[in-house]
Amino acid sequence: MRLTGLFRAYGLPLAALLILVSAWALPTFGLLNPYLVQILMYVGINMILTLSLNLVNGYMGEFSVGHAGFMGIGAYVAAILTVWVLPRAVSPWLFPAVLVAGGLAAALAGLVVASPLSAPGATIWPSSLWPST
Repeated sequence: MRLTGLFRAYGLPLAALLILVSAWALPTFGLLNPYLVQILMYVGINMILTLSLNLVNGYMGEFSVGHAGFMGIGAYVAAILTVWVLPRAVSPWLFPAVLVAGGLAAALAGLVVASPLSAPGATIWPSSLWPST
């Protein structure tokens, strides 16, 4: 296999692995300023939020105003689990599970919000927005 074939096959996974390792190593060994680490974390969070909003609005064509609220619910659940529920010694090791739990809590909140709209005869729009006949 030529070098370009290897790069096409393994280039993206290796680049992702390099980014993940550097994202862990740079703050751990003190090579980045803590302020810069915090700014990069905020940038990453907003990138995730923007990509999810692009998926719903851009590709699916639906208008959504609940992204920030559901992200907040997931963040609060993850923070409460990390700070108050889990012991401090195992909290960093269980952080991926805490992130999944935050996502599930946000999904459950979305299900609770959307369940009245799935009833027979329910409409998304208030009746005042329907054109009069």
